[in-house]
Amino acid sequence: MGLLAEISHSKWVINDNWYRSLLFNRYFLEYRYVNKEYEIQRWSDVHPLIR
Repeated sequence: MGLLAEISHSKWVINDNWYRSLLFNRYFLEYRYVNKEYEIQRWSDVHPLIR
């Protein structure tokens, strides 16, 4: 499975050079929000124009 397919499926990204390169080039986006316990949560997904 390709990196973008993994991101699309799991909504999670590990911190390594390949994923960082995709993020910096905007192949996928990282979203952050604060949950009810006031903890920062994050998730990722493939950029809509690439999908």
